[in-house]
Amino acid sequence: MAANPTADPVEPHLRLKFYGLADYGTYFQLERVGELLNGLGDASVTADYSMVEVLELHNLQLFLAAGLFEEELTARGISGRDLGSRLKAVVGRFFGAITETNIGDTLGEDVGWPYHADVLYLLGRHKVFERCTAESVFSALGRARFGLRELLGDERLVRSYGPQLRALLMSEPRNAEHVVRKHLQGESPEAIFLPKEFSNDDARSLLAAYVDNRDANLNVVQLIASARIATGGIVDARLKLDARRAHQRLTEEFFATTTGLSTGVEVSLSPEQDEPVEVGLDGMVLKYSYSRAWLEETTSPASILNNLIYVFMFVTDRMLLTMPAQRANPGLVDRLFTTRGREDYPSTSFFRLNEDATLLQMHLYEQLLRSKGVELESVFTWVFDEYLGGEYGLDFFQYSASTTSAPYLQRCRHVLVEMESIAKQFSLYVENGALDVELLAVVPDQVLYRSIPSLMVGKYVYAAKDRDGNHVLDLLFSNQAGLGYIDEGLRGETLSDLLTDHHVKYEQFHAYQQRQIDYLIDQQVLVDLGDRVWFAKPAQFVVLRDVFHWAVASYFHYRPRHRVAVDELVDKGWLVREGTLLSRPEAEYFNYVLNQVDFADGPNLRNRYLHGSHRDSKDEAEHYRSYLVILKMLAALVIKINDDFWTQQGERADEDALGDA
Repeated sequence: MAANPTADPVEPHLRLKFYGLADYGTYFQLERVGELLNGLGDASVTADYSMVEVLELHNLQLFLAAGLFEEELTARGISGRDLGSRLKAVVGRFFGAITETNIGDTLGEDVGWPYHADVLYLLGRHKVFERCTAESVFSALGRARFGLRELLGDERLVRSYGPQLRALLMSEPRNAEHVVRKHLQGESPEAIFLPKEFSNDDARSLLAAYVDNRDANLNVVQLIASARIATGGIVDARLKLDARRAHQRLTEEFFATTTGLSTGVEVSLSPEQDEPVEVGLDGMVLKYSYSRAWLEETTSPASILNNLIYVFMFVTDRMLLTMPAQRANPGLVDRLFTTRGREDYPSTSFFRLNEDATLLQMHLYEQLLRSKGVELESVFTWVFDEYLGGEYGLDFFQYSASTTSAPYLQRCRHVLVEMESIAKQFSLYVENGALDVELLAVVPDQVLYRSIPSLMVGKYVYAAKDRDGNHVLDLLFSNQAGLGYIDEGLRGETLSDLLTDHHVKYEQFHAYQQRQIDYLIDQQVLVDLGDRVWFAKPAQFVVLRDVFHWAVASYFHYRPRHRVAVDELVDKGWLVREGTLLSRPEAEYFNYVLNQVDFADGPNLRNRYLHGSHRDSKDEAEHYRSYLVILKMLAALVIKINDDFWTQQGERADEDALGDA
């Protein structure tokens, strides 16, 4: 090894950095690896290196330990194992020589942000924290531009200097953001460790000071406001209320001084429009236009139910509710600006837009029907009193509509009770093949939406906890996989988009991409046809695409060839089937809107109205809005129940036809 393999000045951003095998940034550094290897020669543990040079050699050792660039090493006649051992010795000697008196000079003023985590890891690994006081270590790290957040990311450092870190945390309110990242924020990209000396009382005190601070971050205050109250935890009722008030104040102040972009939803009736619905985008405003003639001419109960399904698009063509948030491929705005709490619903900007749209749609439709002398609730009465009996011979289900003259507060309570009654009636029917009214009276009060059974065994399809299966889904459909872009002429948001939009030959993929393409070919997901790479089994591709984008697929709404593909993937261990009335995402959405079983930030309408915890009993506008949301949820439940009966009847008819054949 030469005395100094990096004698020529190197820009910090060009130095070697190992990001991990899953990060494609790791594979774009072959040229820098070659430069380092050219300068190494015979290894010398006694060579004189600077901190940044040692950190780069440490990262080179990580590349070697991961088995990367073996062909490059072989071509140079270098043993990766031997070189890795020598580099490890260089790093060990360097950090082993750091003491109380030289840590500041050894670390220097700026090693570059990408190397900060490496510095802390190596200081801890080589017991520097055990040899040096907190004063000398913190002074050296501060001079090298390390922030408190980075210090809290290293467990050894936090364990070594607990009292000093507690004092730093309590020194100013903005440090509450570290506590929020640790305890309240969901999917934080960086680990946060808090010293054992920092108590829950300390945390509550710091959060309270933060909420009162005029410079508090709006998103962080929102996480505190939406957090679940826990006895002895860091958020109590007073703090949660103060955070809600602070969030409202900060929001008003923000929009008072910021013009921003015009975004939102517009819903309208058109007197001339022939199509039942037209959807468009004007800038960043989503517009729904409905034909007045169509809606006014289709006011029978069956037509209204069909309009909710097909015109207002409550479900997909495979009868999955469109209301739940889609977690796949969040947009850039969501990745950069959305901060989600640990117990928050996984909402996205599109989800919030869709929530606004469905509320406006329900308002428009409910008002139009009322102008024609039709109450939307009467549709549900018809479904259970007439339709189920006439269509399926089920004349024992009951729904009692609320009194139209009652205040909306009472109507909300009534519909919520009736909705839970319907869910219980259906559950008892599925479980017992009949409905026992006396048994209905003794079942638990609150409905567990994820546990409502289905008439169909294996109704829904989900991704299994299988490493290969989930890796295939990410490679095909994730916009973070790095396989959708070859050049400006061959590009797509994902690999599946690239392959469906372009004819791409195998050799057109970059070398680092070909490894993943080979993997997909080995898994019999892709096939090299010579003139293009294509999907080995198109039916399999359709099912996998739906599972990725919707987090669920509806088995009985597929054609036979797709069901065969599902069965094969279930046998392979990539997919699993379950039988419930609501899919997992649908049940989560019901729980988000109605209760706090899964999430702490939802409207909590069921608990608010049935437990009398609404804010103002005289606010008719608020209660009317809640009434529309509750009607939407009831409509969704009715649609899913009807689909269950319809699917069972269709499958029985198919079985009878096969028997006759």
